[in-house]
This record gives sequence, C-alpha cells and structure tokens, in this order.
Amino acid sequence: DLVAARAGIVSYIITRSGVPQVALGDTVKKGDILVSGAVPVYNEDTTVRKYQFVKSDADILLQYTESVSVKKNILYEEKIYSGRQKKMFLLGINDKEWNFHLGKIPYKEYDISGEKKQVRLLDRLYLPVYYGSKTAQEYEMVRQKYTEEEMNGIMQEEWHKIISTLEEKGVQITGKNVTIKKNDDNWVLNARMQLEEAAVEPAPSETEPIPSED
Repeated sequence: DLVAARAGIVSYIITRSGVPQVALGDTVKKGDILVSGAVPVYNEDTTVRKYQFVKSDADILLQYTESVSVKKNILYEEKIYSGRQKKMFLLGINDKEWNFHLGKIPYKEYDISGEKKQVRLLDRLYLPVYYGSKTAQEYEMVRQKYTEEEMNGIMQEEWHKIISTLEEKGVQITGKNVTIKKNDDNWVLNARMQLEEAAVEPAPSETEPIPSED
C-alpha cells in the first residue's frame, strides 16, 4: 500500500499500479491508505473472488498549511579590545606544554593567540620538541544595537533559511503570508505558508487474502 506520511488534502494523484482509495480534493490523516496494493478479482455476481497483491505505484501530492515564527533580539554583545596585552613564552615536549610569564594575567576577559615551531635538526629530522609564544589580549563585552537595515537583513536571511530547508525536503511553497513585527527589544517574523509535497510512504497491505474454496 501507499499511505499518507502526514495529514493534508490530495492536490494531485496519478496511479500506475494498485487501486486508488482517495480522489482529488479528499482530506486525509497520517497513515490513511491512499493506494491499495490489493487488486480485487470479481466473481460474476460482483463479489470479490480473490485479491492480486501488487506493489502500489503512484504520483501523489498532499497540500497543507504550516505556520513558522522566528524571533531575533535587536541587542547583541560585541568584543571591544582595549589594546592591552601580555606576552608569554611556551615550551612543549610531546603532549606536555609549559607557559612562562611574569605574574598572573591581569585581565578579566581576554583572548589568547600564538604560534608554535617544532625543533628541527639538519633540516630533515624533526624532534618532539616545540617552542613559541602566546599573547593574551584584553577585551570587554559591550552591548550593541542592530540598526533597522541590519535587522531587515537578518530577518531576510532567516526567511531564506526557511525556504532552503523546505526545498531540501522537496516541499513546494504554493502560497504564503509573511509579516514582520518590530518591537523595542526584538523583531518577530511570522509566516503562514501553503505547502505541497509528495508526503507518501509504502506500507504492508492491510488486506487479508481470501481463502481458496478448494
């Protein structure tokens, strides 16, 4: 059988193998049989004599509506570097490493960057020893505010992410209503979409064979 993978309205159906159980415009629930793999063979009195079981094959599209909401804060935090920094040296052997510096790092918040070089003999033999330096750079987290132009760009990007995710799943957007609500602290994107997809999947036939009269 072919069954519905989700609830929706049948917007397209072409059956190549099996017996269709729904028609264009029918509303179905998840798990409903759309095409039966049990093909009836009738007696002269139109009663079912037996079933021939086949693998159902059909093109079926289901249409449904879905709502999505995305909220983005207009405030964000940014690292502002003070220009103050403290340098230290390092020496390492295999997986062990030692840092050499005078006193503690006097900064509350800081990033560390650096470089290492491995000891080499005769330009060919590398020893498991390395040396280098590290630099601690002080920064402060400062609260900033996106401009209206930046927020428009952020919300457009979020909308494109929604579209891309649907397209990757083979879902078509046949209609949409998108609004953006602007508040003092955040912007909210609300989208109500009419979607269409081939939301069907195979399942073992639920029809029981009719015992032979013999």
